[in-house]
Amino acid sequence: HGYQTVAAAMMLNIMLGNIGKTIVSGAEVPFNQMRASTGGSRDLLAFSDALDKSAYDVVFFYGATPVYTGSIAQNISVNLDKVGFKVALSMFEDETTTQAALVLPLTSTLEDWGTHVSPVQTGVSEISVQQPLMEKLYAETRGFGDIMLSLMSMRNSNVYSGFDDYYAYLRNAVKTMPVNSLKTPSSDNWAAALQSGLLAVNG
Repeated sequence: HGYQTVAAAMMLNIMLGNIGKTIVSGAEVPFNQMRASTGGSRDLLAFSDALDKSAYDVVFFYGATPVYTGSIAQNISVNLDKVGFKVALSMFEDETTTQAALVLPLTSTLEDWGTHVSPVQTGVSEISVQQPLMEKLYAETRGFGDIMLSLMSMRNSNVYSGFDDYYAYLRNAVKTMPVNSLKTPSSDNWAAALQSGLLAVNG
């Protein structure tokens, strides 16, 4: 089905006269810290070289498995042995988690709260709010936001220790945003975010 999907997309682009044209985002990504980071083979090679030179004492992996995606020539699997402590945050066992000293099992996106920002924005800058659709299946798993909140609380307890979990942190963050900076149908930012699943931020 993959080939047919690509062929259909190509046919649509031909019909719409889009061949040779680049899609340009119609709005800026809201909040630079939420901007998607991208990389390629050059970045994997630079990472592997840094591993080879023992540049890192600790590495964290989340949403990526460079041992699998890296080429044999990049030697990532071999060079990872030169890192003292490797932590993987993942829902699945994969080539990278098997080399980690510590694996933190994550809840699925169906069980967790979160935010997402599309790298290509349309006319309005938007933040998607992810809501859990089901109860946690396994008690030992944790959400990525909860893990990050715990780590941040260790470094800056004055700011982050007042939140019981990531849900409380996210709710507070959304509710305290200036109302006039959000194109929402309600004066209550949180209620609007839950209702529409989106927060549309004025440029």
